[in-house]
Amino acid sequence: MSYALFNGLWITEHRKSGKMDGKDSIMLSHPYFCKNRTSGICAKCYSKRISGYRPCLATRQDQNTNVLKNNKFMPCKLHTVDSTLRWSSTGEISNDQMFRNICSMVDHNDHIYHQIWTKQAGILKRNQDIIPYNLTIVWSATKINVKKPFIPDFADIGFFVYSSEDKIPGNITHRCKGKCKDCGFCYKIDSKGIVAEVLK
Repeated sequence: MSYALFNGLWITEHRKSGKMDGKDSIMLSHPYFCKNRTSGICAKCYSKRISGYRPCLATRQDQNTNVLKNNKFMPCKLHTVDSTLRWSSTGEISNDQMFRNICSMVDHNDHIYHQIWTKQAGILKRNQDIIPYNLTIVWSATKINVKKPFIPDFADIGFFVYSSEDKIPGNITHRCKGKCKDCGFCYKIDSKGIVAEVLK
């Protein structure tokens, strides 16, 4: 299910099953950054697959992306099922304007704790001085089975994917349990560290 906000953004309610059951999110489309990658974790992207055969989903992703790329974007109030909101549950931020607009939306909704998963290190570095206190930055690695995972200076969490349990190194802070509402590590305001997930 989904519903529109006053500024044109669509919120997706995850209420049936899956990893994000019991969460609300804002989906984005897949920019050239995503589509041009054919190796690593991007080659196994679930988000790109489902967007390809669900036209309604792709329409909402494109709408959210276009709204957020507009330099006349106006933030508005919103409420979520558990006072958290995940940005980019699909897709990726595509430019600085888009990220600045997301930050303005986060600032405008300081009663909610926000999270964004992204691989766009350059955008984050250029805009780290405007990141609101209530936005957790989860930087996702593009490579699988990274032997020395780390947290970039501009991020709170480093998210790494491994092909099997035995490939996960020892300096991991948290193992993804595959069900956000049963864990919630990435959605807590003080969470910092390295998260490992086994590839599904």
